[in-house]
Amino acid sequence: MASPPKHETWPRPKQVRHAWVANHGRMMPRQGLVVEWRNRSSGWTALVAYVNDVNGRNKLIVEWFRASELWPVVTDPNQRGRYNGTDEPDR
Repeated sequence: MASPPKHETWPRPKQVRHAWVANHGRMMPRQGLVVEWRNRSSGWTALVAYVNDVNGRNKLIVEWFRASELWPVVTDPNQRGRYNGTDEPDR
């Protein structure tokens, strides 16, 4: 029988990249992925990629948001809920 790995868990990410994007005129907040941060004279902004459902069709949108329009989603890479390839993922 093989020995367990030296480290049984992955370290937590140093940066949070998953975020909720404020509704910004939309019906509900969107799940987003922060691609880049910039510190501008007006404050911090983030380039965020998110999916917008328009008439049942998903459209990838990438746009800049003020940091105040985002809130972080802390994720854990050790969470065991994974797609197994046979079940349909949540849509």
